[in-house]
Amino acid sequence: NPTYGSSFVTFSPNRLFTPLGSNITDGTFSIPGTGGVAPATVSGFGAVFTDVDLADTTSIQYFNSNGGSLGTFFVPTANNGLSFLGVSGFSEDIGRVQITTGNTALGPNEGLNIDVVVMDDFLYGEPRALNGGAGVIPEPSSVLLLATGLGVLLWRRVHSKES
Repeated sequence: NPTYGSSFVTFSPNRLFTPLGSNITDGTFSIPGTGGVAPATVSGFGAVFTDVDLADTTSIQYFNSNGGSLGTFFVPTANNGLSFLGVSGFSEDIGRVQITTGNTALGPNEGLNIDVVVMDDFLYGEPRALNGGAGVIPEPSSVLLLATGLGVLLWRRVHSKES
């Protein structure tokens, strides 16, 4: 849409995000370096939004690692400007977020009841292993401890047969 060039200002140039064909974005977290296979949680999550015109249409819903809702929070309005919403301090870590941008997907011109919104930057806490680190590559000290324990068991087994 040619009108979007003047509607969406940026906080970080060349980094606007939007879902295609929808105004809903689902975000999950994983341990870096695992290709997304090791799920993680974060202590806080926030996003920068551009051109939030209508109140109570753009939001972030936060979920714990079991899928339970931690709450839905609405983004402040800023016609042709930037808004930020970020939340931390829940009693549980965040396992997933669902971001609703405006009340329609990209495409139409904005009007009285149409609010098209895009996202600029995401900010979040360092991902932490879910379920005590299952699926995560262990630290070298853990590997050494495991190898030592297995070595002792093997030594005892070999020596108990010799007696």
